[in-house]
Amino acid sequence: MKNLLFLSILLFGYQCVFSQITFEKSYGSVTGTTVVADDEGYFLSGSCNISPYDPVLIRTNLLGDVLWRKTFGGGVDGCLHLMTKSTPEEYILLTSTLWSDIKVTKMDTLGNVIWETIIANKNHDSPHKIIKTSDNGYLITGYTNSFSDTNEAYIIKLNSEGDILWTKTVGSDNYNEYSDYYAYSAIETSDSHYLVTGYGRENSYSSKALLIKLDTYGNILWIKKHGTGAWNSAADVAETKDNNYIVVGSGGGVYALKVDKEGNTLWEKTYGGDGGSKVLVLNSSFLIAGYNGGKPLLVKIGDEGDLLWSKTITTFRTTGEITSIDKSNDGGFVFTSREGGLSLFKTDGEGCIEPNALSIIGENNVSINNNVILKVNETRGETYIWKSTHGNYFIRSRN
Repeated sequence: MKNLLFLSILLFGYQCVFSQITFEKSYGSVTGTTVVADDEGYFLSGSCNISPYDPVLIRTNLLGDVLWRKTFGGGVDGCLHLMTKSTPEEYILLTSTLWSDIKVTKMDTLGNVIWETIIANKNHDSPHKIIKTSDNGYLITGYTNSFSDTNEAYIIKLNSEGDILWTKTVGSDNYNEYSDYYAYSAIETSDSHYLVTGYGRENSYSSKALLIKLDTYGNILWIKKHGTGAWNSAADVAETKDNNYIVVGSGGGVYALKVDKEGNTLWEKTYGGDGGSKVLVLNSSFLIAGYNGGKPLLVKIGDEGDLLWSKTITTFRTTGEITSIDKSNDGGFVFTSREGGLSLFKTDGEGCIEPNALSIIGENNVSINNNVILKVNETRGETYIWKSTHGNYFIRSRN
């Protein structure tokens, strides 16, 4: 008698208790870059992996089921497509056109375009992030080589209609072939300034995590560089509950740095994995999202940087660095990763995803790829555990 068997990865051992909704959903051959959560579901953004690389916006419910999907023409360079929540009724789309210009599109919750702005310079401009500011305008970070022979961090301030108010570039004082500056992320701080993160490189053997604080007119208040390793970068930043700043990035692993309002180091630590890309401020801790060995990584740390837990997500679809993460309304997390198509991953508050199931047929001996892994009996619903170098699996038999 043949039994239908289910093979699933048992994530993170036995500490995962699935009291919250968890899932992973795939939405086709597009590259996922951003997720924004609200009380009714999720907005996902991405761009096609094949020409013309048109950006796509997807609205889902709380279970990840598609409510509607829209594709925007014009194309993007390098599959870049970023989105930020503007108001409860409007969203902002940030793309880089095929002509290396920056394009900003404001739309409503149905994906209808309200206005568009194109920022064009003589050479290559690449945006990385856009945030909403308290004056109803927007701040864009990225890099440009339109004003220098080297790459410079590029910061652009728009008003509520998408008009440019000011721009700022930050580069090396010693321009050379290795000079390379990039602005990754930004926040508006509680003291009504902007804090921008990125990296700065002035030679062939090292880089530093870059912090730039500006006032609302684009005047630079201070620039600080951090990092104890040879290669450090600051990918994301958030303001902490004590009005300091938590910065995450890469530098010999997942790199985390807490600084005060003047950019002075309060603590600086490195954890396992390959690097950090996003950070969320929780009640009394921080969640760092990044990557480890080609897989998404979640690291939870305390207010003083003490490691609480670290989990590499090893489901069937997860590959690459986490490109965007947000808190869901049930206390869990939703994220997208860089590779493997546009997929949405919903974890519980401990970073767990309920295992997927892969159907296989077996009679007595169950095999995958011609390798016998378990001899089963005829008991329906009985669960077996098989441990291997590839992870822990459970097998449940049923007719």
